[in-house]
Amino acid sequence: HAQFAMEEIKNTDFASIASQTWDNATIISKGLVPLDNESIIITVTGTEPLDVLVTLNWKDRGLRNRTTALETLITEP
Repeated sequence: HAQFAMEEIKNTDFASIASQTWDNATIISKGLVPLDNESIIITVTGTEPLDVLVTLNWKDRGLRNRTTALETLITEP
């Protein structure tokens, strides 16, 4: 799901890229099946290039908290 979010950001107009949080309802609206207690936090800092960090939080089958993150720099085309 973090990769899905990153791809969606890459397909967004540069001026429209902004920080946001996806809850279960947002994840479902994107056509994805959310993991247990999942949230996706998109943090955008900087101006040129933008530093984009996508952090995915969820609980695994043992109900342990898990996190993974993807980060990239995006410049205006």
